[in-house]
Amino acid sequence: NGTVYFIEYQDFISNANNGLAGLDRVSYVTNLGDAELFGAELELAGRARVERGARRRDGLQLNWSLGVSYNSGEITNAINPADQGLGISRVPEWSWRANIRASMPAFANARAFVAAEYSGQSGGFQTFANNVDLPDPHVVNLNAGLNSPDWRLQLTVRNLLEEDELVRNPSGPTALTMNRAPRTWSMSVTRRFGG
Repeated sequence: NGTVYFIEYQDFISNANNGLAGLDRVSYVTNLGDAELFGAELELAGRARVERGARRRDGLQLNWSLGVSYNSGEITNAINPADQGLGISRVPEWSWRANIRASMPAFANARAFVAAEYSGQSGGFQTFANNVDLPDPHVVNLNAGLNSPDWRLQLTVRNLLEEDELVRNPSGPTALTMNRAPRTWSMSVTRRFGG
């Protein structure tokens, strides 16, 4: 799939602040004027199956997808001349993602599965004044487990690379920064009852 888009905004609203810190900082919503956003997205997906035995589900199954997007936006008719040509905030210039999942017979009616997902972004600004860059995170999540008609066991790792780049909070009362959620491990067991 592929998409190309162009969006024109009238009276573009954005979060802003007076640029001060601590108790002197005042946040507000403001009309920046008109804006334009141009972007494109491309997504590819596929499925592969290696059959083994008489039943189709007896073989290896593989699903995957890839995606990339590009955005470029700016204030085109600013109310304040100093804002003319500024980039639209909180929109990464580039973002990308990839997913893959494989499953195969394990024992009895159970299938083993393993999955990975990756996402990242680069470019863009956090603040309407374009003076704070968006972070460039690269986040990896993993899943593995067993799945049967009656039960499911799943192990999950979120934020495998422990991406901890600081995320600025420009709309709060102070110029605080927040860390991304740390690496987390979890296990879940699900039992299905009834028919």
